[in-house]
Amino acid sequence: MRSQRIVLRPEIDWGLFEQRGGLQGVEELRAEAKELFERCTGRVCPKALVREASVRIVDDLRVDIGGELFESRCLSSNLSGVDTTFVYVATCGIELEELAHSGDGLSSYWVDLIKELALDAVVEAVSAMVAERYGVGGVATMNPGSADVEVWPIEQQLPLFRLLGDVETKIGVRLSDHMLMTPNKSVSGVFFPSHAGWVSCEACTRQGCIGRRAPFNPGSR
Repeated sequence: MRSQRIVLRPEIDWGLFEQRGGLQGVEELRAEAKELFERCTGRVCPKALVREASVRIVDDLRVDIGGELFESRCLSSNLSGVDTTFVYVATCGIELEELAHSGDGLSSYWVDLIKELALDAVVEAVSAMVAERYGVGGVATMNPGSADVEVWPIEQQLPLFRLLGDVETKIGVRLSDHMLMTPNKSVSGVFFPSHAGWVSCEACTRQGCIGRRAPFNPGSR
């Protein structure tokens, strides 16, 4: 099955940007931030590449997805009883890369925040599409390299990228020798049905993480 390319022109909310950027009540910065926000949101174009792939549980450690072998106990558990999964790479897009590196530290931070909001928008769009195709009310995602290192090693992005084809040509995401994605606000993974709304934070023991969305749950690993 071929990969599907998704391209968005999202309307990023100024109020959310203002809140996350700590700009509320900081009048001396709001005008500068607003000008940069409008420049960026006129350009930003997040994208995703998605492919539906068959699932075959080999054992409690290994999973065959679309003919590629993945090793993760947590992945094997989450995909147990699932016939197909949706493999994806999503990105904020390359349109803001020049702006991200051309300003001072504060401007670069604001551009990075807009890139993050753009990535959120396209991941939400993919999630909604996958839920509709499954015909369920909720889906969850697992991402190589998210949570503790042994949960799903980041190196397993390689077979995931192979399943999607030429990701760089199709949506501009490049995978380095160290398994880091460029642009930086990019994410890879699989979607699967989950009424409980599993998130990778449940399998992560890292303390003090500002991005934590759920408490650690030993039973999720």
